[in-house]
Amino acid sequence: MDFLKRYPEILISLICIICYLPFANIGFLSDDFTFLHHYQNEGWGMISSNFYDAFFIPVTHLIQLILLDLFNQNAFLIHITQIILHLYIAILIYRIALENLNFKSYSAILSSIFFILIPYQSEAIFWFSSIGYQCCLVFTLLAIRSYFKNQLLSYCLFFIFSILSKEIGYTTPLFIHGFSYFKMQKNTNLYLFYSFLIVILSLIIRYLVLGELVGGYGEITHLNFQLTSILKVIGGYFIKFFSFSRYAPSTGILILQCLIIISILTPIILHHIKNQKFKKMGLWLFIFCVCILPVINLEITSIKMIQSDRYGYFASVPIVLLYGSAVSFLKNKMKMAITVLSVSTFFFMSILNNQKWIGASSLAENYLSELSKVLSNEKKVFLVNVPDNFKGVYVLRNGVKDYLSMKNIETDIDIWKFQNFNQLNGGIQFQHNTLKEFNAATYFEKSTSNLSNIISNCDLILCYNNFTFNKVDKLTFALN
Repeated sequence: MDFLKRYPEILISLICIICYLPFANIGFLSDDFTFLHHYQNEGWGMISSNFYDAFFIPVTHLIQLILLDLFNQNAFLIHITQIILHLYIAILIYRIALENLNFKSYSAILSSIFFILIPYQSEAIFWFSSIGYQCCLVFTLLAIRSYFKNQLLSYCLFFIFSILSKEIGYTTPLFIHGFSYFKMQKNTNLYLFYSFLIVILSLIIRYLVLGELVGGYGEITHLNFQLTSILKVIGGYFIKFFSFSRYAPSTGILILQCLIIISILTPIILHHIKNQKFKKMGLWLFIFCVCILPVINLEITSIKMIQSDRYGYFASVPIVLLYGSAVSFLKNKMKMAITVLSVSTFFFMSILNNQKWIGASSLAENYLSELSKVLSNEKKVFLVNVPDNFKGVYVLRNGVKDYLSMKNIETDIDIWKFQNFNQLNGGIQFQHNTLKEFNAATYFEKSTSNLSNIISNCDLILCYNNFTFNKVDKLTFALN
């Protein structure tokens, strides 16, 4: 135990390995196939077309190309790399908390472990398409660490890498301003000046590449800073991180979870109020809100399900720092009991999430493999019961056509309403001339209808049920 106290990175690494390594065999999913299709066709030539992306994140895409080349498109090795990135971020959090934020060793280690285990990280770790969030957070934390070390050149370099990994990196100067305003560091004018120059230069390059400054989901989404939207999203993330509501099977359990969390946080909050440490409280709230700001108008479905958890990857950093501080502030026996309870709970919650990703991977692999077997020379095929997600984990919202093209199958594909799968053989059933929902809601709309008006031009109708495809008769709507 003394060895682990002297080298806490080993303890942090062991926890990360135990939690995530057994699930590294998850395959590619959804948007991954679009990137893989372009990679297969053009390789590094994708650079000239901005990687066919509406966003301008060249560092992320270059890292993706390197990983695909280095590991020969092996998803297992790529996910190992993402696990290592997650671990490295946790160690950076430990170092910054201990050396720059004046955390005691116990609370710094605990904050790092909480970042590893808080049950909202699986999407950023196991979805290749979301690796940009990891890259951006690594570079942002390195930039902040360089700022605390007064290393201007490395700060500028890491800041550039962060904004070219994901647009959320533009928030880095706001963190610097926050540390300065709340008196944790002085002499920031030079950092803010160079940050301003970098932002201006980046926006110019961005405009030249994209033909617009915003890109991505467009100005309506990214520049809609209505007060009601901001408050709603911030409130939504507060509910997500301070109630863990989606893990509560009943209202009673949800209330119990909230009471436990309130009882853990109350002592340190009262201590700060009593000692008038309002600046620390203000700094935490400022950083949390800044982390939320770039995703303010994106979906917050992750309150209820695993989908879109990557949007909260940045915000999880101030959350785990708060939880680490709060638990370590408790008295010794209570501190140890809450530490064991919280670490164990987060661990098993994360394992449950990881198992959903395994299920989604199995479903995607089976679906695409079976589909490629049954297609031959058809010009146009109509697909029924295509899994959008499995228990919230993306499966094939995008990627069916790209996967088939990668297999040199050029059949024109039409898809009738992607489905939410709540079990591996879920989706919908084809019965009595209509499609009926089966353990899942339709992703785009709830209604079902007769398909006679939209299938007249297809050569084949295929319905996926019980891990295989069945042909559907166009005249009788009966399964063959």
